[in-house]
Amino acid sequence: MKGIEERIKELEAASEDLERFAKAKTAEDKDSVVKQLAARNALGNVARMLNVALRQEKMGAIPMSAKSIFTASVFKHSTLGSARGITSEFDYYQPSEADIRGGQRFMDRFAKSFVGTNSTIRRIRPSFTGTADDVNEGDPKPQRRYSFTQDDYAFSKLAVTDTITQEIIIADAGERAANFIIDALVEHVKDALNQRLINYLGTNGNVFNPTPFAGLLNIPSGSARWHDLIAAAQHQFERTFADHFLNIKFGDILLVPYNIHWGIVQDRKGAGFDLYYDMSPIENLSLSSIWKDYSGSRIILTHTEGLTIELVDDVQLYYNRIADAADERNLYRVTVEVFYRFVPAKLPLPAIVINNPLTTLQAIAP
Repeated sequence: MKGIEERIKELEAASEDLERFAKAKTAEDKDSVVKQLAARNALGNVARMLNVALRQEKMGAIPMSAKSIFTASVFKHSTLGSARGITSEFDYYQPSEADIRGGQRFMDRFAKSFVGTNSTIRRIRPSFTGTADDVNEGDPKPQRRYSFTQDDYAFSKLAVTDTITQEIIIADAGERAANFIIDALVEHVKDALNQRLINYLGTNGNVFNPTPFAGLLNIPSGSARWHDLIAAAQHQFERTFADHFLNIKFGDILLVPYNIHWGIVQDRKGAGFDLYYDMSPIENLSLSSIWKDYSGSRIILTHTEGLTIELVDDVQLYYNRIADAADERNLYRVTVEVFYRFVPAKLPLPAIVINNPLTTLQAIAP
């Protein structure tokens, strides 16, 4: 039998417990307290299960609830109430690497062809020797001879991989992170392909020769305008590429460095009073046909029918999850592969390239 003193101590302890429960009830809602106690117990169970699994070197998964992780584990309030929840919002952006107008880039002005396989294509083109001439009646007639050259065009593969952490995929609600990756990849690949076309034109086009036009403007030395240089380039384009069968005579699209684009649209006549930009700069060109090159230093005058951009219709997109052991991160990886080639309508490639625009401009009016 318990003595009276023991019973008194038990009653005093029970009284203290009742007081603690009463204080807890005033500080927290009853249901919330029960949930937090249950969550704490659930985490304890998971820890015990993990400990057993590790000791037994087992592989697998331990079930647990997200509520058990994110439920508060202490009944503590700051005096000033400074602890607040944080709502994260992701702002996605990607700087453009190309001049884009109405969703179109410089390359979008050229014809595109989509093919089913990435096989090499062979183009066979004629060349001529001999010309017509005056002859006496009964004399042999001058002969023109045909010869043919062939050029093979293989596809190149343009590829890129984007990686993003698993945490961002989880942290951003819905599918915004995944949508951003795809959209950013598509726009980046388009920018890269646009730059490949610019490089191709710059490498394979005909270099402009200012010598035939130097000193013919009847203006003071050094007074040539950008429009004078474009006009000279158009004349060289016509002389080099005009064709009986192709609708190519003058260039109909112009690519210029972004700072020279500013100089062209602000170009003035005479003493600098009348602007040029309210009229077509040169035949077959308008301001909408003058495109800015963000990273280049050359002027390229070409024709939108001068080549075709061929693409394999089946674009490859690979998606997988990888572990980066070095950084101890789980990553999502998306890879895009595009097969492309540029096929000129004729050779030489219909493009006039001015490699040193300012020096060439000064050479027009020495």
